[in-house]
Amino acid sequence: MIISEEDAARFWARVDRSGGPDACWYPTIQRYGRIRHSFTPATINTQSGSYMSHKLAYILAYGELPSDMIIRHRCGNGNCCNPTHLRAGTHRENRLDDAARKRRGIPPGVLFTYEDEAMTEREQETKK
Repeated sequence: MIISEEDAARFWARVDRSGGPDACWYPTIQRYGRIRHSFTPATINTQSGSYMSHKLAYILAYGELPSDMIIRHRCGNGNCCNPTHLRAGTHRENRLDDAARKRRGIPPGVLFTYEDEAMTEREQETKK
């Protein structure tokens, strides 16, 4: 699917990136004349279809998502649209990410995946 430049510009204009390049970016919505963060994944309508906000951010940054993959959030925030926080993966990898975060007590907003946990464990073993 091809996203038009107009749709891409409209989408990015509705994403709050004020926290900087390393922060979580949230889609904004307008309700009752006020602009607010959408703390649940927003559905974005484009000329080529409807997308969840984080999936559209991934597609715009990296290209089409393989059909057998989902979006993993390295930050643990399911609504984040920052492409540097998004990674393609399987449902299994996503569950492993969640389990690793819970084991380590890592709050949302901190970049972490189960691969990071394995790397940390290897680093600790080599220090012994």
